[in-house]
Amino acid sequence: MCAGAIGFGIPRSVIPGLREFLLDLSPEQALKSPLLTEFWESSFSCSLKGSSEGARECDGSEDIRALQNPYTDTSELRVTNLVYKATYAIAHAIHGVICNDTQCDKSAKFTPWQILDQLKRVNFTTNNGYQVSFDSSGDPVAVYELINWQFKKDGGLGFVTVGYYDSSRPRGQEFSISRTVSWMEGQTEVQRDTLAVVFDCKPRSVD
Repeated sequence: MCAGAIGFGIPRSVIPGLREFLLDLSPEQALKSPLLTEFWESSFSCSLKGSSEGARECDGSEDIRALQNPYTDTSELRVTNLVYKATYAIAHAIHGVICNDTQCDKSAKFTPWQILDQLKRVNFTTNNGYQVSFDSSGDPVAVYELINWQFKKDGGLGFVTVGYYDSSRPRGQEFSISRTVSWMEGQTEVQRDTLAVVFDCKPRSVD
């Protein structure tokens, strides 16, 4: 039913250093966080220092780098990258409040309104190439992937990025198509007769 449909998605991205940071997790570090403890024990079916009854105790031989699960797959991050950009935006705003051209006062006290004022002025590029800035209304640049539901070779449905929308581009050039769009029944061209049926309508009086 969804084959040939088109939608918008948050762009996929890779955050430099994130995978290495996640794979550096040790049993001792995992034990300091209930969330990481649960992750470690469910991934390796063992108990950290007897925290789970009936399970074998983790012995240190567990290899997190050998795991194949969403935790270790950082190749197609979407919402996570928004958090990454937001964190850096806050950091830049704080820097703008407590620092001048020569030094920073790390003991300085500031109000949320000062941070908000600085947030409106931030303009930087992240390590993975995303520009972060806000317009006069406080909105960031709108960038989305154009997603097309297409049949895969195995017969299943998959999401394919076929283009992008970038509100920072000149008017009329916000959309860019990077690959062929597959419409209903695998067609690669829009059926104009179908569009005519949909759009060629006239006002009618109501009796």
